[in-house]
Amino acid sequence: MTGLFNLPSELLFHIIGLVVSSPLPIPSNGKRYRPAWSSSSRQTSCFPSTNMIEPPNALCLLLTSWRLYSETKLYISKHPQIFKVDVAVIDDHWIWPTWRMIPTRTTHNVIDSVVIDLILCCTEGERQLQTSWPQNTIDLTLLHVLRYLKSQGDLGININNLVISIDTTRYGNGIETISEEIVPLRKIDGLAHLNFDPLYPIDAENSRNFLGQVHAFLKTMMESDNLSPGLEQTLKRIRNIVFCADKEVTATNLAVCRSGIVRS
Repeated sequence: MTGLFNLPSELLFHIIGLVVSSPLPIPSNGKRYRPAWSSSSRQTSCFPSTNMIEPPNALCLLLTSWRLYSETKLYISKHPQIFKVDVAVIDDHWIWPTWRMIPTRTTHNVIDSVVIDLILCCTEGERQLQTSWPQNTIDLTLLHVLRYLKSQGDLGININNLVISIDTTRYGNGIETISEEIVPLRKIDGLAHLNFDPLYPIDAENSRNFLGQVHAFLKTMMESDNLSPGLEQTLKRIRNIVFCADKEVTATNLAVCRSGIVRS
């Protein structure tokens, strides 16, 4: 431990950062559950059990001494806090979020970035969707996380940047199947007869088109005067919305700050 504290502060912070950003462990034998609250009229959103959301074991190493704990607090106060979630959209029907990184803490009730990585995919019997993906799930895909936040009450947390992205480089362009590392927990509680293995990715062009449609839907929604009070209250807490296709920024939407939706 003494040798660790003899390192330059930049290197020590880099090590702490690697530990803090460790991905959440996902058990191989877990299931997904449909929430008690209504995520949509079709109840197609399936979440991992909250019992599975445990911090990586490596985080405990940062509590082994007061000095290391203090250095960790200092690191967190100076570096962006990021919440990452993958959202697999399966067969243009099912919506499966998987939490990947949860902020260790917030600074003044602010999360710097919420990153939503969309993964469009299909089962063996729906492979025609790989090249002809419809747009039926745009509203559900975009809003299910916001509705989840709304359902939990007034969290009092502001989001500086909501990043909605599609990265086809993670899982190929339609030939190979998607690994369980990318889309884990393929059993739904109470629906054991459904088979989600294997899963195939939607091709890159259709994926990018879908992201463009999500952007257009969001723009239309933000310009609407008929937002529900709960959703409007949630949107007040988002400063910027950024869209990324294969790690390249395609659009930044600042309409959240339009007249009538002013961040509190």
